Amino acid sequence: MSAQNIRNKSSLNEGFLASFERLDEARPKVVRSVHLLLSQPRTGSTLVCDYLSKSGDLGWCDEWLNPYQMGVIGEQLVLRQRLKAPAFNDVLNWTLQRAVSSEGNVVINLQVPHIVHWQRRGVKLHNLGRNVVYLRRRSLVEQALSHAKARHTKQWHQVEGQS
Repeated sequence: MSAQNIRNKSSLNEGFLASFERLDEARPKVVRSVHLLLSQPRTGSTLVCDYLSKSGDLGWCDEWLNPYQMGVIGEQLVLRQRLKAPAFNDVLNWTLQRAVSSEGNVVINLQVPHIVHWQRRGVKLHNLGRNVVYLRRRSLVEQALSHAKARHTKQWHQVEGQS
């Protein structure tokens, strides 16, 4: 599943809602293998995820454990009466069953701030993924500048038509 049309939304919330709509249309499949792309913000992980997603072998790669994205998906599942209460595992399983490839593979772009968020809430992620790949940016200065700019502008993804 390509997320290209989701990246051109003007806000993260719109993008998360668009992701939910695409997931909701997908037929659930069995998840056989979860892979983790561990990264820091502003390392190019979204671009890597887009390439992985386009290949089709590893399902739809995205920040499925982003607390905001999980919140939007959980809220939508409750509103549409798919779940009575948005428990962490229920939301994650619902999501991954729809993001998975036909072979049962899926990749989660897991960023360090997401790990910290869930750890503070007592969620254990240590047995989540079968394979873990760590992605980092070569220039930490460029990464820090990019992160500061994104925090200031609230623009985390490159949006079409904007500089």
